[in-house]
Amino acid sequence: MKKYPASEKDIFPVSACTSNFDEWSALASFLADMIEKYAEILIPEIEAVQITVDELIAA
Repeated sequence: MKKYPASEKDIFPVSACTSNFDEWSALASFLADMIEKYAEILIPEIEAVQITVDELIAA
């Protein structure tokens, strides 16, 4: 059993960091794909709401 403080390598093994990075990278790619896919749907709706708000403010 170790009787000295754990080093950084013991706490955060490189393999765990690489795995964690791969998971975050996959999540980021997924989110980017979803944003790109749904932006086509959401942007016209947001613009329509903004036009309505602008018309109400101008009235």
